[in-house]
Amino acid sequence: MKGVSPMDKRALRRFMRALRDAIPEQERARASLVICERAASLVAPGTTVLVYAAFRSEVDTRALIEALWRKGCRVCLPLVGEDGHMEAAQIRPGEALVRDRYGIPSPDPAHVLPPEALDVIFTPGLAFDARGGRLGYGAGYYDRYLSRTCCPRYGLVFAAQLVEDACASTWDQPVDGVITERSQG
Repeated sequence: MKGVSPMDKRALRRFMRALRDAIPEQERARASLVICERAASLVAPGTTVLVYAAFRSEVDTRALIEALWRKGCRVCLPLVGEDGHMEAAQIRPGEALVRDRYGIPSPDPAHVLPPEALDVIFTPGLAFDARGGRLGYGAGYYDRYLSRTCCPRYGLVFAAQLVEDACASTWDQPVDGVITERSQG
């Protein structure tokens, strides 16, 4: 939507973050496993996939990363530089990750891959709608990165994070599908 005010987005972000945080930890853990299983089923063996490392109450992607490695996939995590520029860097089983300035586990910059190397992207978000609209955290890292890619992209969220309108602006990059513990697609 072109005319979405920043205040509407800020209010929706606050509401959705509180809603997600209110999901009991055991329920989030159970739902995360289902979401990861569904996400892994979409990925062909041997492909290159960008996944995120869960932060706070996001869908925990550890099971997805493990499943992708078992399928022989190259797994990447986002790497955000000081300038706000995001890249995808490959991680390997057992590799130590370093927490970035936000406290998010980040990969080694020596393993950055070009955007065209990716076959599938799984993104976090605070809310998604049925049209593929994604409400991120507001910094634009994923939107700028997704604009450089042409592979399928999916949002991973709890069903409670699905909304009628994610307040997407013209520069917000949509996803091709949203995967929750209740639905896939």
